Amino acid sequence: MTAVLRRFRAKVRLYWPLTKSLQTGLLLSTGLAGFMSARCPVLHGYDFLGLGLSLFLAIAGSTILNMWYDRDLDAVMNRTHHRPLADGRVSPAEAVRLGLVLSALGVGLAMAMDLLYGLIVLAGLFFDVIVYTAWLKRRTGWSIVWGGIAGGMPILAGRSYGIGGVRRRVVANVYGPFCLATKQYAGFSRSMPSTRVFIASSPPHPTAATDACAL
Repeated sequence: MTAVLRRFRAKVRLYWPLTKSLQTGLLLSTGLAGFMSARCPVLHGYDFLGLGLSLFLAIAGSTILNMWYDRDLDAVMNRTHHRPLADGRVSPAEAVRLGLVLSALGVGLAMAMDLLYGLIVLAGLFFDVIVYTAWLKRRTGWSIVWGGIAGGMPILAGRSYGIGGVRRRVVANVYGPFCLATKQYAGFSRSMPSTRVFIASSPPHPTAATDACAL
């Protein structure tokens, strides 16, 4: 039993960096704040707990899937080459399974709590993993704007769960700044090199290159 517990703790320590705990915690806090803005004081602890757990699972799962998809980029950057996927401590198959399981559990729990809330959580995951990471991130600097839409989903989800619906004013408050920033960002994004240019022009970090060959 002790050996099993030790192995479990070792796995948790290995997997935890994949969730980018600071980023996940910040997004989670916005979702809880959105809920509390509609229901404060919180009278039913199970609602708050379910909201927090479903958001954490969905956000952590999508973050792991992002890291799985970007493992080749992480391996050649000084800031990220030490991550468990980039240096080979976690296999790609292991990471994608974990990301899919956490994402499915998070979205499934959210759907069971409230259909609209679950759909918003699913939309956030879709924009983050599919639109931002898989489709746009390696093609254009505009990916940051669309990634911001995914970043606004937790607070929108929390607020919608708190009031039982979505109001146009809430959507405008969450996404209005992105619309206003789009015009200024257009010129800047055209001058940004794509990720493909970065990979082609930047030599890999020596240690990262060795680790990548070991994958």
